[in-house]
Amino acid sequence: MLKKSMLLGTVSAFALFPQFIEPAVAQDGIILDPIVVTSTREGKPKSELTEIIGVLSEEDITFISPVHPADAANRVAGVYVNNLGGEGHMTSIRQPITTGAVYLFLEDGIPTRPVGIFNHNALYEVNIPQAGSLEITKGPSSSLYGSDAIGGVINSITAAPPKDFEFSFNPEFGSFGYKRLLTSVGSPLGLNAGFVTDLNITDNKGWRDNSEYNRIATTTRFDAKINKELKFKSIFAYTQVEQTGISSLGLDDYINNPRKNFFEGNIGRRNVDALRFSTEVSYQPNEDELLTVTPFFRHNVMELLPSFRITFDPSDFRSEFQSYGTNIKYRKKLPK
Repeated sequence: MLKKSMLLGTVSAFALFPQFIEPAVAQDGIILDPIVVTSTREGKPKSELTEIIGVLSEEDITFISPVHPADAANRVAGVYVNNLGGEGHMTSIRQPITTGAVYLFLEDGIPTRPVGIFNHNALYEVNIPQAGSLEITKGPSSSLYGSDAIGGVINSITAAPPKDFEFSFNPEFGSFGYKRLLTSVGSPLGLNAGFVTDLNITDNKGWRDNSEYNRIATTTRFDAKINKELKFKSIFAYTQVEQTGISSLGLDDYINNPRKNFFEGNIGRRNVDALRFSTEVSYQPNEDELLTVTPFFRHNVMELLPSFRITFDPSDFRSEFQSYGTNIKYRKKLPK
């Protein structure tokens, strides 16, 4: 089965890449209210927002070192992401767990997928272990986001370039053949520019039979300040995931032989390639006005042999889409 679509994104008068997220710290060292960008797509103190938003900082994510998206998301009260094997998942935010298109997954304020091509597993297309922060809006969101933001919004914010040269190399090893390498390099480029590149390579044989998966995810972010009024931010993100399927078990096997997996070979397998590129141009002539234009490109390919179709019509399934769009936001503060 082959599905291929070319989508042309719409221009929104209210959409915007988020600005830098920097924790507010008073002069005496007391940490103030965190800055949140999910709600208005512009940095604001959490206390000024009416939405219920959970935030995990870069320090939180580094401490958790999530292997699966659930390892991070489930630290937020009222949020549950399950594990379907590999990095597959379903989500529950203020409603029963579902595969329905009621959640919106963002990366720096841009949806990872267009409306109408929802994937309940789509968090595996984002490099969450190396994100700069993770923001989860619980409950229906505003019209800024559209029809997918019914149950909630999960926004992964990329890490900002460092102020000095930084390099990290973090290899990990675990049981059942688990291996992961998280590496990052970043540096300023002159006084008003900088970049950071993150790389996540994971290989896991899985604790159940025939449950191996691997992924390669990389994110590069480049920031530049042309002058006091004009700023640029470009993000390139690519993720490749290959994983096998996991079968359900009867009660007896679940209790006595939980490592058993009825799926062998290609049954339930899933191969994913997800690429995204965007550039935000921000112009702020004064404190009362802000114009942001963000063109973006997304290309996604997914191949799978759905386990849920084995009993009646087994077939390889392939979906592919390319989408282009531009998000535009203009903000002006009116006199009181």
